[in-house]
Amino acid sequence: MMTIVNFFRDWKKVLVAVVLVGAFLRFFALGATSFVADEFLDINASYGYFKTGEWQAWDFDFERPDTAENANIARDERAFAYKWQVAQLFRILPPTEATARSVSALWGVVTVLLVFYMTVSFTKRKEIGLIAAFLYAVSISALVMDRRLRMYAMFVSVFLTFSWMTYRVLEERYQGKIRWLRAMQKRFGLNLAYVIPAIVLGLLSLHLHLLTANIVFIVLFYAIVQAILSVRTSGWQFNKYLCIIIGFAAGVIGLQLFASEAYALLASSFSFPDNHYGYFEIVLKDYSQPLLAMIFLAAGVGYMIRQEKFTKEGLWLALSFLTPLFMAVFMWRRNVGEQYISFAQPFKIMLVAIGVYAVARFFEKHMPGFGKKTFAAALVLSLFLLPNYGYFFQSDNTYAQTSQSDNPQYKKVFGYFMKNRSVEDILITRDLRSYYVSGAHAHIENIGGEATKDKLTLERLQGILAQYPHGWIILSDNDDTFVSHDAMKLIEKTMERVSNPAVRGQVSVYRF
Repeated sequence: MMTIVNFFRDWKKVLVAVVLVGAFLRFFALGATSFVADEFLDINASYGYFKTGEWQAWDFDFERPDTAENANIARDERAFAYKWQVAQLFRILPPTEATARSVSALWGVVTVLLVFYMTVSFTKRKEIGLIAAFLYAVSISALVMDRRLRMYAMFVSVFLTFSWMTYRVLEERYQGKIRWLRAMQKRFGLNLAYVIPAIVLGLLSLHLHLLTANIVFIVLFYAIVQAILSVRTSGWQFNKYLCIIIGFAAGVIGLQLFASEAYALLASSFSFPDNHYGYFEIVLKDYSQPLLAMIFLAAGVGYMIRQEKFTKEGLWLALSFLTPLFMAVFMWRRNVGEQYISFAQPFKIMLVAIGVYAVARFFEKHMPGFGKKTFAAALVLSLFLLPNYGYFFQSDNTYAQTSQSDNPQYKKVFGYFMKNRSVEDILITRDLRSYYVSGAHAHIENIGGEATKDKLTLERLQGILAQYPHGWIILSDNDDTFVSHDAMKLIEKTMERVSNPAVRGQVSVYRF
């Protein structure tokens, strides 16, 4: 057991081992599962940029830019800082699922390191940083995001650093020799040495996702709590926390008076009270025992806030997790999705890691006869029982897909189509999935999409059938929005539904 305690002294080797574990879990079998949902938009846009130097979707079917009028132009340019990196990989590697997702996997490894250094910065203990880095390295929610062709892996990393810099502006004392920075520290209690990094990271984070705006509410709630504590200890006084609260109120009033349209658009993003309770399940999916995770989370918050020298750090970490969670459950007007809360997950993991350390220290203190062995035993037991290791042995996870997967096995489905189609066959599906018919030169009738507002109506379907006597229809379960009820009835009544081991799960294939 003493070895477990002593290894913290050689923390650099332990950190390298943790990073390697995190890297392996992110890069292993990275192309084993099919692209799904918005991943198609990102592969189309990234490859289109690689081929043309412009942000436009790529038509893999005809191996040319997508010339359709509904080519999702706005989505092609979204978060281009992320997709630009993906495009650069295609200069040296083929456009496979593994290649395209590698950028996300790499950003996930970066976040493992950030979690370590940020935890050490907030707790001043490298052993807690190592625990947090390990918990993030094996985090199921993090792995799912880091193995997906979406900007979220990079967004988490950037937002985490942005939050760190914002806190340092607010609370870290300036120790340098620049006079005006020392003066600003003394007069306003702000460390302006971190202002430029915070602004740059904030703008990059906002570019990646509008969820960055949650930092405003995190800072606001932090300022309110600190203002209350300040009144209780020193009485009423004009300080930076009161300035933040007044500034927020003035900003809201200013928007209402001088930018009413912007205010209305912002207000339309919220709906209180809402009931998105599914987020509670999402933030606890990393753990084999949710109750145990909540105990460690509470212990972590308590450990930080009880210690006077860490009260501000503990409050910032707690609010950085709880504020987005509260807003996601009760205020956001959007569908429940694990990607939308991913940027708050590292703060939860840091608090849980602090709780693991605090509980181990508690047992060490109250079982003094065993000394450091008690701490080591409690630590090992916690890290053995807490993470959801069973996920890695499931037949359906981020490393493998079965017919029972929530997401269709597009590789097999379109592979079956490519193998059995005739040259004159038409394909009716969402054309954003052209990646899986690369080079086929098959005529695709697009059933619609969020950006186009189109729909496969009965009249349109009848027109297609009159023009093309032979073809295929490939629909996933979430395509229901884009196919009218009458059109679906005609498909089911007059067409042959394909039954084959390659066509199973959340997808339907018809021939006519």
